[in-house]
Amino acid sequence: MLMSLTRQQLYDLVWAKPMTEVARQVGISDVMLARIFTQRDVPRPPRGYWANLSSTKKRREYTKPPLPDLASGVSDFNQLVMGEYELREEARADRFNWEELEEPVPRPPKEPEESQQEVVARLVEKLPEILEPGGHKSLHPIAQRIYDRDCQKAPLKEHSIFDRPEYQDKDGKRLLEAYNGALWAFHRLGFKPTVTGRKHLRTHITFTDRHKSFVFFLSERGEKRDKQGRKNIAPPQICFAWGSEQWDARRKRDFWSYDQFSAADIKDLVLGLLAEKEKSYREYVIRDYEWAVTCREDLIKETDKKRLRALKLKQANVKARTHKRLELLKDADKRIQEADRIRALVTIFSAKVNRAGREVPGFGKWSRWALQYADDLDPRHMSIKHFASWIGKFSLN
Repeated sequence: MLMSLTRQQLYDLVWAKPMTEVARQVGISDVMLARIFTQRDVPRPPRGYWANLSSTKKRREYTKPPLPDLASGVSDFNQLVMGEYELREEARADRFNWEELEEPVPRPPKEPEESQQEVVARLVEKLPEILEPGGHKSLHPIAQRIYDRDCQKAPLKEHSIFDRPEYQDKDGKRLLEAYNGALWAFHRLGFKPTVTGRKHLRTHITFTDRHKSFVFFLSERGEKRDKQGRKNIAPPQICFAWGSEQWDARRKRDFWSYDQFSAADIKDLVLGLLAEKEKSYREYVIRDYEWAVTCREDLIKETDKKRLRALKLKQANVKARTHKRLELLKDADKRIQEADRIRALVTIFSAKVNRAGREVPGFGKWSRWALQYADDLDPRHMSIKHFASWIGKFSLN
């Protein structure tokens, strides 16, 4: 929600209610909110403003600063580049839903008809005019903040290696002019330059979907000799690097040097961004297709494994049910045979008693118990209710 608000809306919001209320309304901390206002160069009420406003005794007069005008001259070049890749992404014929197994896998992405150089050249043709760094009448708000910070360092008697003023002498003015020209150019191309940090300021731009840091610095002074062999101290060159730290760029020797930074140099930097974007997009298309194909293959393997596990489980269940049914039948047959043997035994003993012609004490009670036990044991004597329960154990449904 917050990032969708315009600078004017943010400006109206922060001057309508305290920062803590605004932060609670948008769901972030007041520290993060203050950082966003700083990055987008939206002035906010100073400390004590709201307490003074609500007090009956006004101790101080506060002046509401105007919202700095950053919108003049802004082009839609960055949006144009983003639209280029959005259209190409929508037109891709190699995309497919790897989770839908019925959807066929398309052929791999074809090599684009245009070469990388041709795409970059076509986009560069739409690049608006870039002013020379010395042609700007005012400092960009970020350049102004950098210069103000540098002015705070200047009066200090002692400076650390990381806290020396950079923009106070003649060469520093050249460096600031280059910085300012690049910031205005990036801003007017729609790259949204921002600054972070309190003491050590870092500058960034947002180019399409990428957040890139950049830094300007002066080269070390070098000696040159004229034709007569006399020493001549050459002025330092202006250096530019993608990154947030100049010491890292110096260490890696990963920077560009200029005797005089110009609009053509800014255009070359933009051209480099376009070339890098085109190269990374082509690599992304191939990686994206290969990733989808790999996911489909893994899904097929996993589906086959699940199917095999389900088949084995089904076979195991069928085997277990068949074994259980056979056991029930064997048990019933065994009980029938045992019941018949008990009855046969009672018949044999009854015949024996009859041949003896006399009574055997307890024989009648024993024979009744034995026959009753045989009936209870014999499945053929089950009630219809018990028989239905026994049939249910076969799990025939």
